[in-house]
Amino acid sequence: MGLLPFVRALLFANEIGPVCQQAGIDEHVVMTVFRKNTALNIVPIYLMPGLALGGSRLPKDVRALLYAAKQGDIDLPPTVAILPNNQKGIDRAFEIDDVLTGGNVWEDTVSPS
Repeated sequence: MGLLPFVRALLFANEIGPVCQQAGIDEHVVMTVFRKNTALNIVPIYLMPGLALGGSRLPKDVRALLYAAKQGDIDLPPTVAILPNNQKGIDRAFEIDDVLTGGNVWEDTVSPS
């Protein structure tokens, strides 16, 4: 399991390449920009278990990338798995909440999809 985070990064790099090429963008330039983000591009931060990723940007970004790939008939299996995998994390959080609180804390405000 020690290499898994690096494999995921490699999968992303390998998936983004054809999408960039289809759009006429140099994928090496794109990945250089990603690597310059040292606030997020730090392996230990990805190795901290926690809840699902949050915010409205993740689904938008994933769907935009999948749409761009579809336009070029490019298959991105790891990217396709991101949103369902993230939803499983959200569902697990609700299950834990149900066990700890009897299941009534979030009923009036939030529900899992």
